[in-house]
Amino acid sequence: MKKTLIILSILVTAIGAKAQGNLQFNQVKLVSATETVPANKVWKVESIVYSSEIASATAWGSNGYSGTTTSAQIDKITINGNLVTVRKSSSSAANANANSLIWEISYPIWLRPNDIISPSTGVLYINAIEFNIIP
Repeated sequence: MKKTLIILSILVTAIGAKAQGNLQFNQVKLVSATETVPANKVWKVESIVYSSEIASATAWGSNGYSGTTTSAQIDKITINGNLVTVRKSSSSAANANANSLIWEISYPIWLRPNDIISPSTGVLYINAIEFNIIP
């Protein structure tokens, strides 16, 4: 009797739960300019193709070359008018000692219908997968 009640309550709960739709693969996108996610679709941003090299600068002391080289790069995309840093890299070398740091955003990034995305500083393409929302 208890098993029947438990199974019945699970079935009622499962039937009563409303899903928001299923996703169906539509196409792969390579975004190189400002684009808007169409109605009834979502995009899953998987990766970024970077366009820039890491810039470098050399520090000069009062007696000439100091031997310290620093470089930094911040790569960004724009989502709904907001700049989003997707990768930061910096390094500095003083004589034989070198320190470097590379940070990259975790993927995926999910975009809803009507979200606007575009490459910005240091980004050539945004690689995304488009899905249809099936009610």
